[in-house]
Amino acid sequence: MLNIPEAEPILLYQGGVQTGRGLDKLIEATALFERGVVVIIGDGRIKAELQERVVNANLEEKIKFLPKVPLQDLLAYTKNAYLGFQILNNVCFNHYSASSNKLFEYVMSGVPVIGSDFPEIRKIVQGEQVGIVVDSHDPTAIAAGVNTLLADSALHETLRENCFRVREIYNWEREKAIFLEIYKELEDGT
Repeated sequence: MLNIPEAEPILLYQGGVQTGRGLDKLIEATALFERGVVVIIGDGRIKAELQERVVNANLEEKIKFLPKVPLQDLLAYTKNAYLGFQILNNVCFNHYSASSNKLFEYVMSGVPVIGSDFPEIRKIVQGEQVGIVVDSHDPTAIAAGVNTLLADSALHETLRENCFRVREIYNWEREKAIFLEIYKELEDGT
């Protein structure tokens, strides 16, 4: 669809194309990536601005944009990625304390994560060994994380295997039981 050579790893961001998602830093970091093509799937208020930045930086071959895809189709795209970005910026408490759907969508798809070094993201990415945490405000740090995974196929495979293990822990069937137990305790007054 995007004419990306099969040998080129897809470096994926999926989600809202909004301020505070680290996409401006991702564009800066891309020039430092040893290989790969960044694919940004989604729409939002700053998409046109980001597309202009890509053109101005002469990165059209390294960064591709796709529109928002239906939720039921998203994971078919996700599973083709070599890694996924969850590089929120610390612009509000919500971002700092987030462990968003996209993080778990990457993990469920067996896609190692480059994530912000924030408590909840770190707990999953580093704690479960499914990716690398980076300073999401620093394009050089983002690039270093990406280049580590591009250069070390054994590490990438270990993180990928860990994703498959972790998806058995963080899934709705398991979480639902916990959720229902909390409601039962509240109902029983305990």
